[in-house]
Amino acid sequence: MSTARHDMSDGDLEAILTAARQSNAAAGITGILLYGDRHFLQCLEGEQQQIEALYDRIAVDRDTLALCR
Repeated sequence: MSTARHDMSDGDLEAILTAARQSNAAAGITGILLYGDRHFLQCLEGEQQQIEALYDRIAVDRDTLALCR
């Protein structure tokens, strides 16, 4: 679960989904991403090393305010 620093427009969300679909597929990661009221909930499946690398990238994203595992 994470919180965005600002409200996300439809275009923002589409850009996130497009990038996530490409990079996650390349890393063998599948899952679901939900968004509402600046909050994201994501459930991921894949190899632990790949999931941890993705988590690390999300953690340093400047648009992410709070992140928990």
